[in-house]
Amino acid sequence: MELQHRFISIQSVHKVIQAIIVNPGSADTHPKGTSEPSQLEKFWSFVISPSEITSSNAVNNITLLVQSGAISWNDALNKLTDSLSTLSGVQLDNVIIGITNILLYQVDTQTDSSLEYNCPFRVRGGMTHPYILIISTKTNESWSFLLTQIERIFDMSRLEFIKSKTPEKRSAFLRNILNMIHPFLDFIILDGVQGKFELQKYWTSTLVHFLIQIVYQNIDDKEFIELRERALKYLLSIIQKIPLSSITSYINYDVKNSTLYLLIQSF
Repeated sequence: MELQHRFISIQSVHKVIQAIIVNPGSADTHPKGTSEPSQLEKFWSFVISPSEITSSNAVNNITLLVQSGAISWNDALNKLTDSLSTLSGVQLDNVIIGITNILLYQVDTQTDSSLEYNCPFRVRGGMTHPYILIISTKTNESWSFLLTQIERIFDMSRLEFIKSKTPEKRSAFLRNILNMIHPFLDFIILDGVQGKFELQKYWTSTLVHFLIQIVYQNIDDKEFIELRERALKYLLSIIQKIPLSSITSYINYDVKNSTLYLLIQSF
């Protein structure tokens, strides 16, 4: 019965996805004379389904719908971030995966263009970075899984679509990924140094450690040269942005565990 249920769930998701791809123009249209939801409404209900297999299958196909033109990448992000407050557990994890997949798609499509990558996200005053919305909405539940997704977007061995690209494109992709995540890093690291959130000092140290690892990884790999240089430049820029009062307070408070200590030790 369990296997049959999984098959029916997968089949239901794929049926809706296929209907949307075949006719994306009417994907958000309600059938005449009925109260039946549109194909897109059905799809989004699958994304937040309590069924792990249903939710996972829907999430794994979000970028396919964006590519079909049925929904824009920023509308897809808005749908996912709007659902965050009602989710927990596996549902929340699946939505974080969906958000990450769209971020990867957005960076990848701009990397393939001839234009310089321009990050559309902000800490505030514009399109808020979705990772900021995740950590702000689900502060105690999301951090560990969100960190695994941050690690994933920098791990080319886990990104199948990038393996066929030229070394130059792979290098540009990694550079752009770092640019894309800058607003989130600023929000955590800079606000964390100022102690605005109870757990942000821990989050800050974790992200700084992660960036330091990027600086020292794959030393002989030319594809990572620019990423390492950009990561180092970002770490140096952090010191210039930290308020003097925060530096003073860290000197008086357990400097061995402070972000400043980690930064100094990395150079």
